[in-house]
Amino acid sequence: ATDLPAMTQAQLAQALAVAAGPGGMVAGQAKDVQSEHVDLPLAKLRVLHREKTGALLHYAVQAGLIIGQAPQAQWTPYLQFADAFGLAFQIYDDILDVVGTAAELGKATQKDAGEAKNTYPGKLGLAGANQALIDTIQAGRQALAALPAGEGRDLLASFFSYFDTKRVKA
Repeated sequence: ATDLPAMTQAQLAQALAVAAGPGGMVAGQAKDVQSEHVDLPLAKLRVLHREKTGALLHYAVQAGLIIGQAPQAQWTPYLQFADAFGLAFQIYDDILDVVGTAAELGKATQKDAGEAKNTYPGKLGLAGANQALIDTIQAGRQALAALPAGEGRDLLASFFSYFDTKRVKA
């Protein structure tokens, strides 16, 4: 049980259904499987990642806004941050599949290429994927710049420290 008002619980459930359902994670996962051995344009790969990985990260931020009862007029920079973080996460995962080791990641590496998946390194090369990661992080930071200065903005910005853009050697 929760102490949240029924309306808040309903808003959270509805937002999660959208994020996880056929317009979100399920759609992205289905497109990912369907597009194996099919060369997707980069724009479609971006949409796939937004649906597959990004939808749940978007929801996590949206849930905080719902619970905090932030006016919807103030949501945009937070959700832009979430979308940038979700895309950066997927780009970084694609990069780590190429440059990481199974021991450090706790999962098999080099499997995306073996499964003929559409990835940022496959489309742009490692250096291009790393630049896309840097650009995506910058877009997320720009979204945060629209928020009032303070601990909340700084905390969200610190999430970008997860990504090591120096992993790819020039």
